[in-house]
Amino acid sequence: MKTVAEFAGMKFREVGEADREMLEAWIAADPEHRMTMFAETFLGQLPDGSPDPRPTCLALEDEKGVVFFVRISRAARVTIQFATDDSRGGRLRNATALTEGMALLESILERAGVEEWIFNTRSARLKELAKSRMGFEESPRELTRSIAPPAHEPMEEVTLQPQQLESQEGA
Repeated sequence: MKTVAEFAGMKFREVGEADREMLEAWIAADPEHRMTMFAETFLGQLPDGSPDPRPTCLALEDEKGVVFFVRISRAARVTIQFATDDSRGGRLRNATALTEGMALLESILERAGVEEWIFNTRSARLKELAKSRMGFEESPRELTRSIAPPAHEPMEEVTLQPQQLESQEGA
Protein backbone atom coordinates (compact mmCIF):
# COMPACT_ATOMS: atom_id res chain seq x y z
CA MET A 1 0.00 0.00 0.00
CA LYS A 2 1.18 3.52 -0.82
CA THR A 3 2.58 5.53 2.11
CA VAL A 4 1.07 9.00 2.28
CA ALA A 5 3.07 10.47 5.19
CA GLU A 6 5.67 9.34 7.74
CA PHE A 7 6.31 10.96 11.11
CA ALA A 8 7.54 10.06 14.62
CA GLY A 9 7.98 6.37 13.77
CA MET A 10 4.47 6.14 12.33
CA LYS A 11 3.00 6.37 8.87
CA PHE A 12 -0.30 6.97 7.15
CA ARG A 13 -0.90 4.66 4.22
CA GLU A 14 -3.69 4.04 1.78
CA VAL A 15 -6.11 1.20 2.56
CA GLY A 16 -7.22 -1.66 0.35
CA GLU A 17 -9.06 -4.96 0.25
CA ALA A 18 -6.20 -6.56 2.20
CA ASP A 19 -7.43 -4.54 5.21
CA ARG A 20 -11.03 -5.87 5.07
CA GLU A 21 -10.54 -8.85 7.39
CA MET A 22 -8.91 -6.73 10.12
CA LEU A 23 -11.56 -4.02 9.78
CA GLU A 24 -14.41 -6.53 10.03
CA ALA A 25 -12.87 -8.16 13.10
CA TRP A 26 -12.26 -4.83 14.85
CA ILE A 27 -15.77 -3.59 14.12
CA ALA A 28 -17.37 -6.86 15.26
CA ALA A 29 -15.45 -6.64 18.55
CA ASP A 30 -16.40 -3.01 19.18
CA PRO A 31 -19.75 -2.65 21.00
CA GLU A 32 -20.02 1.04 19.99
CA HIS A 33 -19.61 0.33 16.29
CA ARG A 34 -20.63 -3.23 15.47
CA MET A 35 -24.19 -2.29 14.53
CA THR A 36 -23.43 1.06 12.90
CA MET A 37 -20.16 0.78 10.96
CA PHE A 38 -18.98 -1.44 8.16
CA ALA A 39 -15.59 -2.22 6.62
CA GLU A 40 -16.75 -0.47 3.43
CA THR A 41 -16.83 2.79 5.39
CA PHE A 42 -13.04 2.67 5.75
CA LEU A 43 -12.32 1.10 2.36
CA GLY A 44 -13.76 4.01 0.40
CA GLN A 45 -16.78 2.03 -0.74
CA LEU A 46 -20.53 2.49 -0.76
CA PRO A 47 -22.60 -0.02 1.25
CA ASP A 48 -23.04 -2.17 -1.90
CA GLY A 49 -19.23 -2.41 -2.25
CA SER A 50 -18.94 -0.13 -5.27
CA PRO A 51 -16.21 2.55 -5.14
CA ASP A 52 -17.00 5.88 -3.49
CA PRO A 53 -14.57 8.49 -4.85
CA ARG A 54 -15.44 11.11 -2.21
CA PRO A 55 -13.59 10.06 0.95
CA THR A 56 -9.89 9.65 1.64
CA CYS A 57 -9.34 6.44 3.60
CA LEU A 58 -6.10 5.77 5.43
CA ALA A 59 -4.53 3.47 8.00
CA LEU A 60 -2.12 4.75 10.66
CA GLU A 61 0.64 2.26 11.42
CA ASP A 62 3.46 2.10 13.93
CA GLU A 63 6.14 -0.55 14.39
CA LYS A 64 3.52 -3.01 15.73
CA GLY A 65 1.09 -2.59 12.81
CA VAL A 66 -2.17 -0.76 12.25
CA VAL A 67 -3.23 1.51 15.13
CA PHE A 68 -6.41 2.84 13.51
CA PHE A 69 -8.27 3.38 10.26
CA VAL A 70 -9.64 6.80 9.33
CA ARG A 71 -12.13 7.96 6.72
CA ILE A 72 -11.82 11.64 5.86
CA SER A 73 -15.03 13.01 4.42
CA ARG A 74 -15.48 16.46 3.02
CA ALA A 75 -18.11 18.61 4.67
CA ALA A 76 -19.28 22.14 4.02
CA ARG A 77 -20.25 24.39 6.91
CA VAL A 78 -22.94 26.84 5.84
CA THR A 79 -23.59 30.15 7.60
CA ILE A 80 -26.11 32.61 6.16
CA GLN A 81 -27.00 36.25 6.75
CA PHE A 82 -30.54 36.96 5.57
CA ALA A 83 -32.11 40.26 4.63
CA THR A 84 -33.48 41.73 7.85
CA ASP A 85 -37.08 42.20 6.68
CA ASP A 86 -38.97 40.51 9.54
CA SER A 87 -42.41 41.00 8.00
CA ARG A 88 -44.41 37.92 6.98
CA GLY A 89 -43.55 38.64 3.33
CA GLY A 90 -39.87 39.03 4.15
CA ARG A 91 -39.75 35.77 6.08
CA LEU A 92 -41.55 33.98 3.23
CA ARG A 93 -39.09 35.46 0.72
CA ASN A 94 -36.14 34.26 2.82
CA ALA A 95 -37.63 30.78 3.28
CA THR A 96 -38.32 30.41 -0.45
CA ALA A 97 -34.84 31.60 -1.40
CA LEU A 98 -33.30 29.30 1.19
CA THR A 99 -35.07 26.13 0.07
CA GLU A 100 -34.59 26.83 -3.65
CA GLY A 101 -31.04 28.18 -3.36
CA MET A 102 -29.86 25.40 -1.10
CA ALA A 103 -31.11 22.76 -3.55
CA LEU A 104 -28.83 24.25 -6.20
CA LEU A 105 -25.98 24.65 -3.73
CA GLU A 106 -26.30 21.00 -2.74
CA SER A 107 -25.87 19.86 -6.35
CA ILE A 108 -22.72 22.01 -6.60
CA LEU A 109 -21.37 20.58 -3.34
CA GLU A 110 -22.17 17.04 -4.48
CA ARG A 111 -20.13 17.51 -7.67
CA ALA A 112 -17.26 18.83 -5.53
CA GLY A 113 -17.15 15.59 -3.52
CA VAL A 114 -18.80 16.95 -0.38
CA GLU A 115 -20.61 14.22 1.59
CA GLU A 116 -22.27 16.32 4.25
CA TRP A 117 -23.08 19.87 5.07
CA ILE A 118 -23.47 21.49 8.41
CA PHE A 119 -25.92 24.33 8.82
CA ASN A 120 -25.12 26.82 11.60
CA THR A 121 -28.06 28.67 13.12
CA ARG A 122 -29.22 30.01 16.46
CA SER A 123 -32.74 30.69 15.19
CA ALA A 124 -35.35 28.19 16.37
CA ARG A 125 -37.62 29.02 13.39
CA LEU A 126 -34.82 28.56 10.91
CA LYS A 127 -33.77 25.32 12.56
CA GLU A 128 -37.33 23.97 12.22
CA LEU A 129 -37.48 25.02 8.56
CA ALA A 130 -34.16 23.33 7.82
CA LYS A 131 -35.37 20.12 9.48
CA SER A 132 -38.93 20.07 8.10
CA ARG A 133 -38.38 21.29 4.52
CA MET A 134 -34.73 20.67 3.78
CA GLY A 135 -33.96 17.31 5.40
CA PHE A 136 -31.44 18.46 8.02
CA GLU A 137 -31.17 16.53 11.29
CA GLU A 138 -29.77 17.63 14.63
CA SER A 139 -26.72 15.67 15.67
CA PRO A 140 -25.81 15.46 19.35
CA ARG A 141 -22.79 13.21 18.71
CA GLU A 142 -20.47 15.58 16.88
CA LEU A 143 -17.43 17.44 18.09
CA THR A 144 -16.15 20.28 15.97
CA ARG A 145 -12.84 22.05 15.76
CA SER A 146 -11.99 24.77 13.32
CA ILE A 147 -8.83 24.52 11.26
CA ALA A 148 -6.97 27.78 10.75
CA PRO A 149 -6.52 28.86 7.16
CA PRO A 150 -3.05 28.40 5.72
CA ALA A 151 -0.60 31.21 6.29
CA HIS A 152 -0.88 33.72 3.51
CA GLU A 153 2.24 35.30 2.19
CA PRO A 154 1.53 38.77 0.81
CA MET A 155 1.89 38.88 -2.93
CA GLU A 156 4.79 40.84 -4.27
CA GLU A 157 3.62 44.06 -5.82
CA VAL A 158 4.17 44.14 -9.57
CA THR A 159 3.92 47.25 -11.67
CA LEU A 160 3.48 46.77 -15.39
CA GLN A 161 4.69 49.42 -17.78
CA PRO A 162 2.32 50.47 -20.60
CA GLN A 163 4.35 48.56 -23.22
CA GLN A 164 4.09 45.35 -21.10
CA LEU A 165 0.29 45.73 -20.96
CA GLU A 166 0.12 46.12 -24.74
CA SER A 167 2.23 43.01 -25.32
CA GLN A 168 0.00 40.98 -22.93
CA GLU A 169 -3.18 42.16 -24.66
CA GLY A 170 -1.86 41.02 -28.03
CA ALA A 171 -0.93 37.57 -26.72
